[in-house]
Amino acid sequence: MTNFEEQIFNFKNRSDAIWFFSTIIKQAFKIGLSSYIIFIIIDELFNNFISDFFSLNIFLVIVIIIGIITYIIGKYESIESGDIIKESKNNLIYIIVSLASAALIFYKINEIGKLAYIISIITGISVFLLAKLFFIKKNITNNN
Repeated sequence: MTNFEEQIFNFKNRSDAIWFFSTIIKQAFKIGLSSYIIFIIIDELFNNFISDFFSLNIFLVIVIIIGIITYIIGKYESIESGDIIKESKNNLIYIIVSLASAALIFYKINEIGKLAYIISIITGISVFLLAKLFFIKKNITNNN
């Protein structure tokens, strides 16, 4: 091995190696999911600009598989006190995602008139509540 490889893969024990690879998988999921969302928005806005080059469905399957692996890894790791995000930061993230999803839904169905506003508002509220419920349930499970 080269000096660079020795520096990167110099694990003192097995838990260091597991932590290293789980961190890589978690980051790959975050990057993959963010990329997929950006690609799908660009694809919708610019009339199949991305899907003319490669299938977004294959990319989605890869992201889902990495997400399942990330979930399994996260299930067996202990939560350290420095890893917990404050509640106000979580709420800000939930609100941003809710508004983005409501805006995307409205953009796609705005031809139907006033009903588009109602559907978009209901979608935004649903996304916010489901995200809040999912992460509250996850925090309760992790605290026990």
